Amino acid sequence: MGIARGAALVVLFLMAGCGQGGGDAEARQAGSTPSSDQASRAPEGNTTATTSTTTASSTTTATSTPTTTPPTTTPPTTTTRPAPPAVRDLDLRAATYRLLCPDGEVDVDLRAPSSPGPSGPVTVDQFEPIFGEVTGDGREDAIIHITCIFADGGNAAAAAVIVVSSEPDGLTQVGQPIDGYAPVVVGSRFVVARAVYGPDDARCCPGATAHVPMTLDAGRWIDGGGGDAVGTDELITTSGLGALRIGAPYAEIAAETGQSILVEDPLQSDGACVYVSIDSLPEVHGLGGDGALHSIEVDDPAVRTRSGLGIGSSAAEVEGAFPGRIGVEPHPYDEAGQYLVFTPADEPGRLVVFETDGAVVNRYRVGEPSWALAIEGCA
Repeated sequence: MGIARGAALVVLFLMAGCGQGGGDAEARQAGSTPSSDQASRAPEGNTTATTSTTTASSTTTATSTPTTTPPTTTPPTTTTRPAPPAVRDLDLRAATYRLLCPDGEVDVDLRAPSSPGPSGPVTVDQFEPIFGEVTGDGREDAIIHITCIFADGGNAAAAAVIVVSSEPDGLTQVGQPIDGYAPVVVGSRFVVARAVYGPDDARCCPGATAHVPMTLDAGRWIDGGGGDAVGTDELITTSGLGALRIGAPYAEIAAETGQSILVEDPLQSDGACVYVSIDSLPEVHGLGGDGALHSIEVDDPAVRTRSGLGIGSSAAEVEGAFPGRIGVEPHPYDEAGQYLVFTPADEPGRLVVFETDGAVVNRYRVGEPSWALAIEGCA
């Protein structure tokens, strides 16, 4: 009898616990949460009751709408700058650029009729863009040949080359204006032409032109740099001497060597026949025409052919290196001298002309036939 009553009490107690857990579940299903007063009425010190309540509540919640908003994590703030538009798609004239003008560097607004300069208003006369990736950021740039003149007339003008990049906030000029004109892009570099005046040259007619490769260094453009300089350790072939390649344009040679190429036109031939030189090889000269190198003349004993021939080689050594393939012609100014002419079997458009005094070679030329045989150069 006592055992039965005790069992009944336990059953009632358990039923009471299940009823309270069901009430909490109904409250959750209705979209509310238990109040603190309801929570305070949970039996204290009864592990079994607490466990039963928790179990009932968990089971109900798993099949109903969650009553507690899951914790949220605020995503990290990221700033993504929009990709800049292609520089070709922009109006390159809708900007202000720092230019070389007749009286110095001036900020010129191309959108305005003129801009103030130290000696009077200035404006732009010439504006010729070309395009290439030359700043190292992987995006195409505009390289612009631009001429500044006085807005109120006169014949004073200043040519410059500027580099313009497209950024998310608009056009940006990279570096300073560069003294030069007629830029040429070669790979990831560009080369400018620059007038070089001799002591007797009129302002209209410079006697030489330097082709100068440009390098961006700490935000400024500097002359030269980069490339593979040509030295006397190079072996000369019928194709040329290193980057001094027969048939190569002057700008390509400048870009590949990282050095200025000087082109002299003493006869004012408008580039039809010119002398070509490079600073690193003072005793090596070339003949060029129409913008490209056509032959190389060597006066430096250190520069040798692949056969080991050069200044000081004997006539017998030249003929022995190419048995049966050397043509002999008289020297027009030295009765004892000769021209020993080698024509490669696989390159009929090339010659090597060894000039001798009758005993040894005192200079030689490689290149295209008519140019290599031009013993008086451009005279």
